[in-house]
Amino acid sequence: MYLNVIQAQILPLGGKKQAMGKKISCAVFSPTTIPYESLGPLGHLTKYLVDNHHNLLHYGFWLAWGIHGAEALYSVKLCKTKGITHGPTQLQWFFQTVFFGMASLYKLLEYKPPSKRQE
Repeated sequence: MYLNVIQAQILPLGGKKQAMGKKISCAVFSPTTIPYESLGPLGHLTKYLVDNHHNLLHYGFWLAWGIHGAEALYSVKLCKTKGITHGPTQLQWFFQTVFFGMASLYKLLEYKPPSKRQE
């Protein structure tokens, strides 16, 4: 097995397990399971970065999450600007942008709200 899969059960706010509970999974790279050599040139690069530039990888990881967070905050502002005032919808855009970044934000930037008719 090349990837370790972590599963978690999301329970409703009451904490009681119901049929409507959702499961999420996350695949994690495990160097003890996958030898770096089996990844070809990418494996050699990864091994080099892990061995010689661990801090760079660590800070780069948190920088990427920080950028996603900033994009998510901007998505909420953009929702208000485009007339999306429904709170749960703004929250969905926020979380979608946290996880998918510019791919999600681009869809919101592309959205053109319907024009208001003057009567």
